[in-house]
Amino acid sequence: MITVEDWAFIGKRQLHQTMTATIDIDVPAGVGGIAVRTDEQSHYSIVAGQGQVTARACISGFERVEKLPFSGTTVELEISSQSPAALRGESRSSDTVVLAALIEGRRTVLLDIDGRYLSYEISDRLAGRVVGIVALEGQISVDWFDYKGSDD
Repeated sequence: MITVEDWAFIGKRQLHQTMTATIDIDVPAGVGGIAVRTDEQSHYSIVAGQGQVTARACISGFERVEKLPFSGTTVELEISSQSPAALRGESRSSDTVVLAALIEGRRTVLLDIDGRYLSYEISDRLAGRVVGIVALEGQISVDWFDYKGSDD
Protein backbone atom coordinates (compact mmCIF):
# COMPACT_ATOMS: atom_id res chain seq x y z
CA MET A 1 0.00 0.00 0.00
CA ILE A 2 1.23 3.48 -0.87
CA THR A 3 0.09 6.49 1.15
CA VAL A 4 0.94 9.96 -0.10
CA GLU A 5 0.55 13.53 1.09
CA ASP A 6 2.00 14.79 -2.20
CA TRP A 7 2.26 12.73 -5.42
CA ALA A 8 4.70 9.82 -5.76
CA PHE A 9 6.10 7.94 -8.78
CA ILE A 10 7.95 4.61 -8.92
CA GLY A 11 9.13 3.63 -12.38
CA LYS A 12 11.58 1.95 -14.69
CA ARG A 13 13.03 3.09 -17.98
CA GLN A 14 11.14 2.05 -21.10
CA LEU A 15 13.59 -0.39 -22.66
CA HIS A 16 11.83 -1.26 -25.92
CA GLN A 17 10.45 0.55 -28.96
CA THR A 18 7.00 -0.92 -28.32
CA MET A 19 5.70 -2.03 -24.94
CA THR A 20 2.65 -2.63 -22.82
CA ALA A 21 2.66 -1.82 -19.12
CA THR A 22 -0.35 -2.86 -17.06
CA ILE A 23 -1.24 -2.60 -13.39
CA ASP A 24 -4.02 -3.97 -11.23
CA ILE A 25 -4.81 -1.22 -8.74
CA ASP A 26 -7.19 -0.80 -5.81
CA VAL A 27 -8.16 2.81 -5.02
CA PRO A 28 -10.76 2.75 -2.21
CA ALA A 29 -9.35 5.89 -0.54
CA GLY A 30 -7.07 7.51 -3.08
CA VAL A 31 -6.16 8.27 -6.66
CA GLY A 32 -3.43 6.43 -8.54
CA GLY A 33 -2.50 4.58 -11.68
CA ILE A 34 0.22 4.30 -14.27
CA ALA A 35 2.24 6.91 -16.15
CA VAL A 36 4.93 7.27 -18.78
CA ARG A 37 7.05 10.40 -18.48
CA THR A 38 10.21 12.15 -19.50
CA ASP A 39 9.95 15.04 -17.01
CA GLU A 40 7.52 17.21 -15.05
CA GLN A 41 6.23 18.95 -18.18
CA SER A 42 5.94 15.92 -20.48
CA HIS A 43 3.98 12.87 -19.34
CA TYR A 44 0.97 10.70 -20.13
CA SER A 45 -1.01 8.99 -17.36
CA ILE A 46 -4.15 7.00 -16.64
CA VAL A 47 -5.39 7.00 -13.05
CA ALA A 48 -8.44 5.81 -11.13
CA GLY A 49 -10.19 7.11 -8.03
CA GLN A 50 -12.92 9.42 -6.82
CA GLY A 51 -15.53 7.79 -9.07
CA GLN A 52 -13.69 8.00 -12.39
CA VAL A 53 -10.80 6.90 -14.57
CA THR A 54 -8.85 9.86 -15.96
CA ALA A 55 -6.43 9.74 -18.89
CA ARG A 56 -4.15 12.76 -19.23
CA ALA A 57 -1.52 13.85 -21.75
CA CYS A 58 0.65 16.79 -20.63
CA ILE A 59 3.14 18.25 -23.08
CA SER A 60 4.98 21.44 -22.08
CA GLY A 61 1.99 23.72 -21.45
CA PHE A 62 -0.63 21.67 -23.30
CA GLU A 63 -2.98 19.21 -21.60
CA ARG A 64 -5.55 16.80 -23.00
CA VAL A 65 -7.88 14.96 -20.57
CA GLU A 66 -10.52 12.26 -21.05
CA LYS A 67 -12.65 10.83 -18.23
CA LEU A 68 -14.69 7.67 -17.77
CA PRO A 69 -17.15 7.13 -14.88
CA PHE A 70 -16.00 4.32 -12.59
CA SER A 71 -17.89 3.28 -9.47
CA GLY A 72 -15.62 0.44 -8.35
CA THR A 73 -12.28 0.46 -6.56
CA THR A 74 -10.23 -2.20 -8.40
CA VAL A 75 -9.29 -1.75 -12.05
CA GLU A 76 -6.61 -2.71 -14.56
CA LEU A 77 -4.95 0.27 -16.23
CA GLU A 78 -2.72 0.06 -19.31
CA ILE A 79 -0.24 2.20 -21.19
CA SER A 80 1.05 0.83 -24.46
CA SER A 81 3.52 2.15 -26.98
CA GLN A 82 2.61 0.77 -30.40
CA SER A 83 3.96 1.05 -33.91
CA PRO A 84 2.03 3.90 -35.52
CA ALA A 85 -0.79 3.30 -37.94
CA ALA A 86 -0.22 4.74 -41.39
CA LEU A 87 -1.79 8.15 -41.76
CA ARG A 88 -2.42 8.94 -45.44
CA GLY A 89 0.45 6.63 -46.33
CA GLU A 90 2.91 8.35 -43.97
CA SER A 91 3.96 7.42 -40.47
CA ARG A 92 3.07 10.22 -38.07
CA SER A 93 5.60 9.28 -35.40
CA SER A 94 7.93 6.67 -34.02
CA ASP A 95 5.07 5.31 -31.94
CA THR A 96 1.56 5.86 -30.66
CA VAL A 97 0.86 5.78 -26.92
CA VAL A 98 -2.50 4.31 -25.93
CA LEU A 99 -4.08 4.78 -22.48
CA ALA A 100 -6.78 2.22 -21.64
CA ALA A 101 -8.80 0.81 -18.73
CA LEU A 102 -10.10 -2.74 -18.32
CA ILE A 103 -13.33 -2.59 -16.31
CA GLU A 104 -15.45 -5.73 -15.83
CA GLY A 105 -13.75 -7.44 -18.77
CA ARG A 106 -14.25 -4.51 -21.16
CA ARG A 107 -11.20 -2.63 -22.48
CA THR A 108 -11.86 1.08 -23.10
CA VAL A 109 -9.28 3.30 -24.80
CA LEU A 110 -9.44 6.80 -23.35
CA LEU A 111 -6.56 8.43 -25.24
CA ASP A 112 -4.45 7.62 -28.29
CA ILE A 113 -1.52 10.07 -28.44
CA ASP A 114 1.40 10.66 -30.76
CA GLY A 115 4.50 9.35 -28.98
CA ARG A 116 6.90 11.90 -30.47
CA TYR A 117 6.07 14.38 -27.68
CA LEU A 118 7.87 12.10 -25.22
CA SER A 119 10.94 11.80 -27.43
CA TYR A 120 14.38 13.31 -26.87
CA GLU A 121 13.88 15.71 -29.77
CA ILE A 122 10.84 17.31 -28.14
CA SER A 123 11.35 16.96 -24.38
CA ASP A 124 15.15 17.43 -24.44
CA ARG A 125 15.79 14.85 -21.70
CA LEU A 126 18.61 12.32 -21.93
CA ALA A 127 17.08 9.69 -19.63
CA GLY A 128 14.33 8.74 -22.08
CA ARG A 129 10.90 7.53 -21.06
CA VAL A 130 10.18 6.11 -17.65
CA VAL A 131 7.02 4.06 -17.08
CA GLY A 132 5.59 3.17 -13.68
CA ILE A 133 3.13 3.54 -10.85
CA VAL A 134 1.87 6.96 -9.82
CA ALA A 135 0.05 7.79 -6.57
CA LEU A 136 -1.63 11.19 -6.62
CA GLU A 137 -3.45 11.26 -3.30
CA GLY A 138 -4.64 9.14 -0.39
CA GLN A 139 -3.96 5.40 -0.25
CA ILE A 140 -3.66 3.02 -3.18
CA SER A 141 -2.74 -0.67 -3.42
CA VAL A 142 -1.11 -2.20 -6.46
CA ASP A 143 -1.62 -5.96 -6.76
CA TRP A 144 0.72 -6.33 -9.73
CA PHE A 145 2.66 -4.41 -12.39
CA ASP A 146 3.51 -6.05 -15.72
CA TYR A 147 5.83 -4.78 -18.48
CA LYS A 148 6.19 -6.52 -21.85
CA GLY A 149 8.34 -5.00 -24.57
CA SER A 150 9.62 -5.62 -28.08
CA ASP A 151 11.95 -3.93 -30.52
CA ASP A 152 10.07 -5.29 -33.55
